[in-house]
Amino acid sequence: NTLAINNIDSDWEYFCEAYEASQRPPVVGISTTFHLNFTEIKRIACRLKEAYPDLSIALGGAFVNVMFDGGELQVLVNAMKEYGIDYAVHSFNSEVDFKNLLLERKKGNQNLGSLPNIIELNSSAKNGFVEGPRKWNDPVLGESPATWHTLNMPFLNKTIQLRTSSGCSFSCAFCSYPETARGVHLM
Repeated sequence: NTLAINNIDSDWEYFCEAYEASQRPPVVGISTTFHLNFTEIKRIACRLKEAYPDLSIALGGAFVNVMFDGGELQVLVNAMKEYGIDYAVHSFNSEVDFKNLLLERKKGNQNLGSLPNIIELNSSAKNGFVEGPRKWNDPVLGESPATWHTLNMPFLNKTIQLRTSSGCSFSCAFCSYPETARGVHLM
């Protein structure tokens, strides 16, 4: 089952209710698409861990991709350790990587850091983490998951997310996203 929360603050009670009703502790994914530093990521991760210390967190999105591609892997890993983040997904068009992480975790696979585009904290590893191989994922634009209609998204009566492109068509001087996303891909 998947529950999408648009805003952890306004939907906190709804999140807690869903989390506590889970038969086994779920993975909570935090998107970094609109974050440019660790300030908000830290706040969200710490709030989640304070309420549910055994909760598993997976971090993904543009900020993680830029950290990884920019050679700041150790900074990313240090933040993961400090904020209690178990996994980082460092790929553009990462839906398939996140799905594979969840499916392998559900199977009981203990080597999730060996999956493509995944970093897993692992205290027994040499550097304290395991990094899977890097793999480019083509954007998924013209199709939706077969189970899209089963997603629990309480905010749908307020907004709806519609993906019609991947990447960015602009060339802002301060941003590397158009280059790291390998251009713009339209539906």
